[in-house]
Amino acid sequence: MGSDREEYLKEFNPKPLELIVRISWCEGKGELRLPVGKHFCKVRARFDRALDVRTGELTGAQNEVVHHWITWQEPGKRFGIQRDHKFKAGALYRVLVREYIPQGEEKFRLYYLERVLERNVKEPLLESVGSFGQRPDGGIGKAKEERLKRIKTEHRKPVVIRHVLGEFTLDSGDNRFEGQIAYLGERCLVYLEVREGETTAELQLNKLSELCENLADWDKRVKAYASDELLETANEWRGEEPRLTREQFNQELGIPALTVGADGRVEAVFENDAIFGGHFIVIDINENGKFTRAEIEG
Repeated sequence: MGSDREEYLKEFNPKPLELIVRISWCEGKGELRLPVGKHFCKVRARFDRALDVRTGELTGAQNEVVHHWITWQEPGKRFGIQRDHKFKAGALYRVLVREYIPQGEEKFRLYYLERVLERNVKEPLLESVGSFGQRPDGGIGKAKEERLKRIKTEHRKPVVIRHVLGEFTLDSGDNRFEGQIAYLGERCLVYLEVREGETTAELQLNKLSELCENLADWDKRVKAYASDELLETANEWRGEEPRLTREQFNQELGIPALTVGADGRVEAVFENDAIFGGHFIVIDINENGKFTRAEIEG
């Protein structure tokens, strides 16, 4: 095991899994272990049943010798340990986990807990103690397509953030929320990028709200920066056609699409056929609000 949290996490697959687990054992809020890094301790609990939300596959059979553990880190505090998760034996939880990379033949499967997504889950396949022992295959083969459809309907509902600026829906495949906001009388497409497995975007929405506090002024400034950097190039592209003035250039830019990164950086993309023949104009703004790059892309 590594000497710090980063080294410890290298022992787990970086791709997360979404499971519904039935906790079979925990001591209080989880068994407290010795520190495995400078600022956290390892805590663990065990589950005897699990369902993979993405595939519908079931884990856990009667007389199975493999033990399934969940481990997580608790941040230290001045007078003890701050426990983040409260598990109860017999209860079902929908969790985001990363699987331990086996080092050989081991009679356990270990999962690192990224986040508890839902508590007190209702899942008939996992609630019954005998559900895995009634048939040799544990009931896995019965009505598999119907079961998968129900599982995905119940447990893969879209993650939507409702904010004063608008609604943003998570596209987990691209790790970003998508939505639209009002932009000076028009609609503006907005992407809020998140890290893999994240289902909130508080920092990104705060940054977007700051930008929108004085949107007319921000719009003028971003277009002024674009014209400062690209007006001369735009007129070179025009060849024998009349040269664009700064005002004409800014007017042609129109409404951008905005992307707010997980680190607070913003990208404004202007799509306009009249300036660079269908190429995009991309403006980068750092986390401090400073314009850092204007490029032609696409």
